[in-house]
Amino acid sequence: MNKRIITVLAALIITFGANAQKSFSCYYREYCAWNSTTQVFEKCEGSEESSLFEWNESMTMFTHTISSLKSTYYLKSKRYYSENKVWIYTVTSDVGNNYIYVFDEVLKEVKVLITSGSEIKMARFYVKSIF
Repeated sequence: MNKRIITVLAALIITFGANAQKSFSCYYREYCAWNSTTQVFEKCEGSEESSLFEWNESMTMFTHTISSLKSTYYLKSKRYYSENKVWIYTVTSDVGNNYIYVFDEVLKEVKVLITSGSEIKMARFYVKSIF
């Protein structure tokens, strides 16, 4: 399973770039399924949705707010890939779920790697503004 996660992370890094700021305002969310044969995310489906990612001042946690829910994520580790300008964070949610987040200032996206058993999905949020 570890090799699979590393492969998926490499795909996220190669496909997307990132750099964290204090707040990311988003206008659209989509979910994509990981195809282990082709090694790409596909079958993406989404819809318009306003949301906001806000980091605390010390960059140890962030809050994600949508119209019906507010969740907090606590930073466990972070890694910066300067060649791709990618920040990758491993986090634990306020209800105990673990995720991998990629914040991308260049492409204006926030990606979330979601694993459940053998299933791997990616949630991608399209950013309207960064401030």
